Amino acid sequence: MGCEDVLVENCVGWTDCANVFLVGPECGTSREPRTNYIRNVTFRNCIVLETPALYDSKEGDDGWRGGCAAINARVGIYEGLGGGGRMSDILFENIQIENLYGGRPIAVEIVSDGTDTGSLSGVVFRNITFTGDKYLPAQVRGVSREFPLQNVTFDNVVFNGRQIKKADCENICLSIHI
Repeated sequence: MGCEDVLVENCVGWTDCANVFLVGPECGTSREPRTNYIRNVTFRNCIVLETPALYDSKEGDDGWRGGCAAINARVGIYEGLGGGGRMSDILFENIQIENLYGGRPIAVEIVSDGTDTGSLSGVVFRNITFTGDKYLPAQVRGVSREFPLQNVTFDNVVFNGRQIKKADCENICLSIHI
């Protein structure tokens, strides 16, 4: 069963210990055929308020598993949930993230347990502004050459007054499978 044409608009998000805007971690399950999908989802004109206690980096996990994100698009097997789903055409537009402490401003990933990998493509971050000084870099991560993360676009994404570019290793971590 799929989900499509979703609009989240003109809202304020806040959390004390988790993702604020999260799409997809339970898209499909290993017990179902690959008929589950999420597509055409838009988050527009939103504000993420001060987020005081997103999980900090855990030793040995590269800061990834322990770090939640203000904006997160994720598909695949994650802590026993989800897998095999397809997710595409996800737009985050005109979003302001204020005072993030720990965690990541943005995260996009495909995860897998090796048996049931989903797909993720067409994720756009447009006109995103972030301020904060205690955070982990944004992360964009595919799982393998066979299941790459495809067509992720950063268009006018600004962290602390600095526009993010693809090779900006200080503010964004990219895996080789994108």
